[in-house]
Amino acid sequence: MNESASLLLKLEKQLLNSEVRKSAAKLNLLLAEDFMEFGSSGRIFRKKDVLDHLPDERSFEYVLERANVKFLENHTALVTYTLIKENKIKTLRSSIWRKHESSWQMIFHQGTRASI
Repeated sequence: MNESASLLLKLEKQLLNSEVRKSAAKLNLLLAEDFMEFGSSGRIFRKKDVLDHLPDERSFEYVLERANVKFLENHTALVTYTLIKENKIKTLRSSIWRKHESSWQMIFHQGTRASI
């Protein structure tokens, strides 16, 4: 796995970290201004929604499995993985990251419930 792919997996894991999830400032750095999410709930979230609500969310334990990074262009990548939440809810996850200046930012994320 190359350096950029390793960094993107590290950034995905940061977004699962309760310290990062509770910090609007840290989330602001990781999410692009045009960020959009299709949540596993079926709802659509924009960056403002995440910054307004995620810091108040209860912390969970997560397990990330079968992670993969595929570069779509030099500065755009698709990250896919399976996520298992502490209550055994399993979701298939996909994120698109874009390199903005010298840092990567997530522009899209989708979570789809999967059978265990």
